[in-house]
Amino acid sequence: MHVCHISGMPGTGKTTLGKFIEKGLAGVRVVDTDELIESDTPNGDALKALEDPAVDPHGELYDAAWRKIFRAEIQRSIKLAAHTLSPPPRLLVFVGLLDHFGHKAPPVEIPEARLKFYMEVPTDLWLYRFYSRLSTIPSKDDYWRHAAGMTTHTQSVPGSKELLDDAVRTKCWHVDHGYEPLSAEQIVRKLSELLGLCDPMGKVQ
Repeated sequence: MHVCHISGMPGTGKTTLGKFIEKGLAGVRVVDTDELIESDTPNGDALKALEDPAVDPHGELYDAAWRKIFRAEIQRSIKLAAHTLSPPPRLLVFVGLLDHFGHKAPPVEIPEARLKFYMEVPTDLWLYRFYSRLSTIPSKDDYWRHAAGMTTHTQSVPGSKELLDDAVRTKCWHVDHGYEPLSAEQIVRKLSELLGLCDPMGKVQ
């Protein structure tokens, strides 16, 4: 069973791509990493407890616990796919940003992943998606004013400069750790080729 990780900044379309891959490519199982922290998973409650405002989100104990729990959930997902699904998938794809830069630490790694992709989306489209889906932005009409730094609705919403700085740092980390920057279409093509789902002309069947 091949293991793949598709990462990228929030708003780049990772979840949408994951749903398309699972529905459109035979032999693929997709795990949305956001779902690994839900309370119905063995470690979900422990992860949610770490989000308690009383816990210092910048502390070393928080960081160590967060990483340990997330790694355990990733390994559990791999074992479930390999040993409990019948037939087991040919490809297990983790979709999501295991990012921890907001807590002054790098993302969690998935050493089991031999295929690693970083979602590439035009900056203006990504920023629009990011800001327009936030409930703290009253309307999409306010998007450009907010992205340009002309207004700030809440302190919890990063300005465009802060967000872009984080994006550069995040992408650099991923590239340095073997992630291939690709568009959604290119990722689908790569996975289709791996699964033998392309015809001799390179078209996805």
